[in-house]
Amino acid sequence: LRLIETDSKIAAVITDLMMPEMTGLELHEHAKELRKKMPNMNHDLPFILITATNQEDLVENALKSGFKGVFKKPLNGVKLIETLKTALNIDKSNLTGIDSRLATSSIQT
Repeated sequence: LRLIETDSKIAAVITDLMMPEMTGLELHEHAKELRKKMPNMNHDLPFILITATNQEDLVENALKSGFKGVFKKPLNGVKLIETLKTALNIDKSNLTGIDSRLATSSIQT
């Protein structure tokens, strides 16, 4: 949360649902409130949630609250990168190398 508050260069946040001090949903809400008060910050900071749960209502609520994507573990790296590209409005041709590396490797959770 401190990084989100102080670093204007953060382009996106990928967070787990379950964390030691707060949930990913709580982090998202706190970040939205903090960034509203800070004129130099990106107020549309995209968040992506990662979870091991299969609760459909949680997924629906996360998307309604503004998460750009919700991924269940184990992660699909290619889909995660596609969601990041969409959230950041990145031209797909700019990240071809990243796509190919993710397609041949796995993301650790």
